[in-house]
Amino acid sequence: MQPFDIRENHINEYVYPDNPARETTMKHRFSGHTMVELLATLSIIAILVALAAPSFITFLSKNRATSYSNELSSIFNLARSEAIKRGQIVSVCSSADVLASTLTCSTASNPQSATDWIDGWLVFLDQGTIGTYETGDTLLKVGEPSSVNAVITTDSSDMFGNYVSFSGLGAPQGAGSLYICVGAKTGQSVGIPRTININTTGRLSITNLSSTGGASC
Repeated sequence: MQPFDIRENHINEYVYPDNPARETTMKHRFSGHTMVELLATLSIIAILVALAAPSFITFLSKNRATSYSNELSSIFNLARSEAIKRGQIVSVCSSADVLASTLTCSTASNPQSATDWIDGWLVFLDQGTIGTYETGDTLLKVGEPSSVNAVITTDSSDMFGNYVSFSGLGAPQGAGSLYICVGAKTGQSVGIPRTININTTGRLSITNLSSTGGASC
């Protein structure tokens, strides 16, 4: 038997004179990457993230726009349904604070901005001043949006700036639209638009802002 003699050959393999077969099983297994390779990999990852980020942000904004417009339109449909069922006027008004101890409807001096719709709304049986929640009215529902990253305006008629009321026949106080823009911020001109349209019979539809001829988002 040859003496146990381990030596390292030029390819970093351990050589056993008495058992050459073990050479292939005892290869030096240390491996790794150079700093250049690591930096190159990180650079590629950074480029891919930078390319994907805008699309991902747009995807999230589209989901929020759809969710918010659906929430608000479902509230209008609920109010119309209750008005028809009860045969009385039911209103939905925007409210700046739906958690306040005393609930009130918004009475913005410039309702065309419709800013308070992003804070919440009240649905009530309107037995007094139309569009104003006051003593004698019956509160049916209080709600607030799941997303507040939105800008809401009305069309030039300014019909639904503070409230939408439905008669016992399901007709609103007039035809109009609410324009919703999700994702647009100061210095960012592109947002995801949605428009809620209500015609004179109370029929509601949701479209893209550009299809209505309204202001850009």
